[in-house]
Amino acid sequence: MDNAFDFEIVTSKVCLSDPCYTKDTWCGEYDVPALNGPWKAEVVRRDNRIAEFRAFHVDHSAAKMHKCSTDFGVDSGQFGIFDSSIYDPETEYEDKDKFYGAVCELTLSDEQCGVIFGKGFVSGSGYGDGGYDGWAAYDHGNLVNFSIVFISEAEFDDEGEPSYDGICKCGSDEDNPCACN
Repeated sequence: MDNAFDFEIVTSKVCLSDPCYTKDTWCGEYDVPALNGPWKAEVVRRDNRIAEFRAFHVDHSAAKMHKCSTDFGVDSGQFGIFDSSIYDPETEYEDKDKFYGAVCELTLSDEQCGVIFGKGFVSGSGYGDGGYDGWAAYDHGNLVNFSIVFISEAEFDDEGEPSYDGICKCGSDEDNPCACN
């Protein structure tokens, strides 16, 4: 993992989601109990894209992870972990001082990720929209560690180049043009 980003959880609740989704959207997790205090996020890059990120409370970086039951969805090419106090997907993209505009500004930057208002982390989602697996660890019912993989190592050949064989392309199957949905 490279690039460490520091942020803080202050409300004991986080949202794990594409920042364009409202809190009733099925493919995210909202107001998840989480340990307050300092958190870090780290990213892995492949093919000059964010391949995965991990966010963790600084006292629980080695916590044992379990696969989440949620198939985390992405429709705006980005995903993050946000203190519930700042999560507001209904703000305008054009307003860079509000939640949604600020997260878009970060993921559209050369870095493709960053800390939002000191209380969350957002990143681009690899090749873009889709459904992704997440892993989490809890301590006494509070989230302490979360990771999500957008581009797995299996999607690369022996030379480290992208191998598009296993990546679904919507419309590529003549019998089922929406095979990715």
